Amino acid sequence: MMSWRDAGHRFVLYSLAPLEGVPEEIEQRDARELLGEPGFPMPAEDKTAAAIYTDMLRLEILAQAGATWVDLDAYCLKPLALNEPYLFAPGVGPNILTGVLRLPPESPALHAMRDWLAEPNPIRLWRRPAHRQAMRKARAAGERWTFRDMPWGTTGPKAMGHFLRQSGEDVHALPRELFYPLFKESVLWLFQPNVPLSVLEPEGAYSLHLFGYTRTHLEMWDWRTPPGSHLERLARRHRIMTKPSGVAALCDD
Repeated sequence: MMSWRDAGHRFVLYSLAPLEGVPEEIEQRDARELLGEPGFPMPAEDKTAAAIYTDMLRLEILAQAGATWVDLDAYCLKPLALNEPYLFAPGVGPNILTGVLRLPPESPALHAMRDWLAEPNPIRLWRRPAHRQAMRKARAAGERWTFRDMPWGTTGPKAMGHFLRQSGEDVHALPRELFYPLFKESVLWLFQPNVPLSVLEPEGAYSLHLFGYTRTHLEMWDWRTPPGSHLERLARRHRIMTKPSGVAALCDD
């Protein structure tokens, strides 16, 4: 969050409850202002439910607040000096990554995806016709399911890719290297010492993405930044140090 704030961007953090340890420079807002209460159980340990609610909230922020969405594991390298109404990049295959995302409030894909996320018995519309037909038959026979019963990422990059392709807005995709210069295995270079800065922060890139799966590597370090790593340098760049407990905190110097 501090990387975006230090780059000059206003940063608003949405959550379902006030969070401790958030720097005073960061605005906190109640997610229910835009989306309301979750329409399904969301216990603290249920990452799938949290991801679905987040995917829904992302669309409301784009539609109602007219803002640019960035994931909390997206690190800002330089200000987003891009005035285009669309900011997004492709992932693997037909997916569109949602870690840095801007769509105009009137985007057809945005509204079609919002309607789809409100369906009680959703069908993955990008699947083969035989699969979609089988799901419709099951639904007509009384079978019931929710997004929580579907594979991880269904309501995120997979759906985003489908609806942008359907509306033809996928033509606005920017090169992935602008927002995700490190991808898959190369993201782990952030945890290693002696990797050249030109590789970790390539010229032209606006952000770095840590991706959720790197949490396992932070856990190996007890949530501390590995000594000599680029993550350690990034923390110092924004006046952040890790306490013995591994909890991040701003330092005065």
